[in-house]
Amino acid sequence: MKIDVSRVVFFLILRIYCVTAWGFIGHELVGALAQELLLPSTLETVMNLLPVNERPLSKAATWADRVKSKQAYKWSQPLHYINTNDDPPRYCNVDFSTDCTQNCAIKAIINATDILSNSKETKLRRQESLLMLIHIVGDLHQPFHVLGLGEGGNSVKGTFGGNKFSMHQIWDTMLLDKRLKLIGKSDYLDVLKSKIAIELSYAATCAPEDNAVHALITDTKTSLLACFTDYLKQYFRYMFSHNYICPFKWAYEVNQYHCTDGTLNFTQGEDLSLDYYDRHIEAIERFIILAGVRLAGILNQIL
Repeated sequence: MKIDVSRVVFFLILRIYCVTAWGFIGHELVGALAQELLLPSTLETVMNLLPVNERPLSKAATWADRVKSKQAYKWSQPLHYINTNDDPPRYCNVDFSTDCTQNCAIKAIINATDILSNSKETKLRRQESLLMLIHIVGDLHQPFHVLGLGEGGNSVKGTFGGNKFSMHQIWDTMLLDKRLKLIGKSDYLDVLKSKIAIELSYAATCAPEDNAVHALITDTKTSLLACFTDYLKQYFRYMFSHNYICPFKWAYEVNQYHCTDGTLNFTQGEDLSLDYYDRHIEAIERFIILAGVRLAGILNQIL
């Protein structure tokens, strides 16, 4: 019997981190989904760049969180979020000119792709850029990483399962952890993979329309890879020719969710593990899938 080593490692990681930080769980899912969609040549390049102890992508996806508190990487802390000037549900917006005056997640993606795609850069710089990119694409799809109010929800408190947490922590970990417990860890990655085809065409929202390629989109991996070689390569070519347009669009879309779907619309004392969970868990899964598809698209284009 052939054993899928990357899948085994992924679920071992999930078991270790199931109650810690899209903290760890969400990022591992993004990495695992992206690895499923890498072209064989891209996967080989990625594995050659990654340190042995940071393989597969589900493990690499948490590297940036694991090192950001170390003195050598404290400079990277602002790369994990965008401190938007907003007031949901009344007003949501991302303004690149004011929200990213120094470092932010959008700039991190731009810089990492620039370095990673430059074969003249040192292996160490490309390696760290790859590790950072794998993580930050995930961060950009977590709504409370694209929010200025309450320091990204860290100072806004909510109740989950009878205990008090910050809203940032509830979205990072608690909602997704409940989903994992309900479905079962061994089945959850397959559940998300089954939904990839639904989101694939939307994931390439900056690309020119191409109905012929849309017709290729099914739930088979062969068609997904065919789609990446055509449609998404056009998309990421567009992304590079228009600098920050695509990651900015992703950030804007994620930030708008605070206003359209009321992430902060709850009463004090309400148990957010009940109706609130039901209202938002599908969106969380959708953002994770979009992050995985978009990460794979970037890597397939530049490596």
